[in-house]
Amino acid sequence: MTGYLEDLRQVVDSMTTPGQPFVFIGHSWGAMYATWFINEYGDYGGRLRGAILSEPGGFTKAQLDAFMKRFMSSIDLTGAQFNDALWAGQFMSADDQARADYLRMMIGIRGVPAEHHDPANLAPMWRVGAVVNAALFKLAEDGGFDFTTHLKSFDHKVLFLRSELDTARPLEQQQELASSYADASIITIPGVGHEMIWEAPAEYLAHTRDYFQAIGFAGVAP
Repeated sequence: MTGYLEDLRQVVDSMTTPGQPFVFIGHSWGAMYATWFINEYGDYGGRLRGAILSEPGGFTKAQLDAFMKRFMSSIDLTGAQFNDALWAGQFMSADDQARADYLRMMIGIRGVPAEHHDPANLAPMWRVGAVVNAALFKLAEDGGFDFTTHLKSFDHKVLFLRSELDTARPLEQQQELASSYADASIITIPGVGHEMIWEAPAEYLAHTRDYFQAIGFAGVAP
């Protein structure tokens, strides 16, 4: 876990100049990852000016367990998507990372019913880190986690952007997660599911620009 968090810190430092301000935009696990960073590093010496978080699953082990129960209960074990993955498994073993990633992608490319991906407009997907994904779940299961212990000390505005249709991450769940921050607001993008960034890019970018203006980021005056 320590190494995984250090990866993100080094990405930040490699993509910014010393002292340069930045904002996190995180979706799903990315929103959890950004929150983890904020919990550990705060505003990173005044450089981290805010965050846009889109439908994180949970910031604690208990929250993640509740999310996974909603997430998994919507899977149809006799449906085509699940059976496509099982069918592929007859001919391709997950004995290297590329093949494991492919089999994981067979399950994930259309999401689960609760996420309400648009079947006519699926988000592009290349590789899914199956080994890392499995390892993170095991670490969470064995050791637990809590990304909320210092979030209240982060005094910058945080925006939660959520989709209207995702029932695995309903409004009340996102409100619970947002309450971990000192200053967070929630906006719902109507008519889309979990892949809101792909399905409604104009609306997502409009809210992003409004947020940047509200916090005076990237030369946009509040």
